[in-house]
Amino acid sequence: MKYILFIIILILIFFAWGVYVPSHPGEPTLFLINPGEGAKEIGSNLKKQNLIRSEILFDIYVFGTGKAKSLKAGEYELSSSMSISQITTKMVSGDVAKKIITIIEGWTVEDIQKYLKEQGIEGSISKSMEGYLFPDTYEVGLNEKAENVASMMKGNFESKINPLKNDIILQKKSVSDIVVMASLIEKEVKSYEDKQIVSGILWKRIEAGM
Repeated sequence: MKYILFIIILILIFFAWGVYVPSHPGEPTLFLINPGEGAKEIGSNLKKQNLIRSEILFDIYVFGTGKAKSLKAGEYELSSSMSISQITTKMVSGDVAKKIITIIEGWTVEDIQKYLKEQGIEGSISKSMEGYLFPDTYEVGLNEKAENVASMMKGNFESKINPLKNDIILQKKSVSDIVVMASLIEKEVKSYEDKQIVSGILWKRIEAGM
């Protein structure tokens, strides 16, 4: 009985060591999980890239904890200095590798699309989104599509404009009218002071029916 208990304890120690202790020191590297890949295939690929010491331990851990079906596709920055537990947590949370992009104020849809392509982000953005893409710094996935980046930027725009909607209604203006005016002024007028002057003149002309 003592012998069996001793063996069980040894197995538990070995399992805990394999799951919670990193494989060995190593530099960060990118690891890709393709859509549709299962836990067994992921474990095999982790072992091939020398990121874990045992794919069997990985399988036991993710299936035993019920996390096998929660591993999300994407490109992850991993290292052999991470434990199986840490790697799994990253994959379950979808903490994919990211890059930082900065959209400059005054850029058109064409400017934004050109910049994204230079950053390795493919795809197309509809011209109808002109003026609705909020200039800011964004964190995006390495394999993100331009359409998704545009949606993110539009969502940022809406979060900024929503608190102002009551004021816009009181001024008897539409969001689209304001966007068109802002885009026109941004392109043609340089300083903030001049933008205020030009904006005032143009709105008065519109109100006068010109």
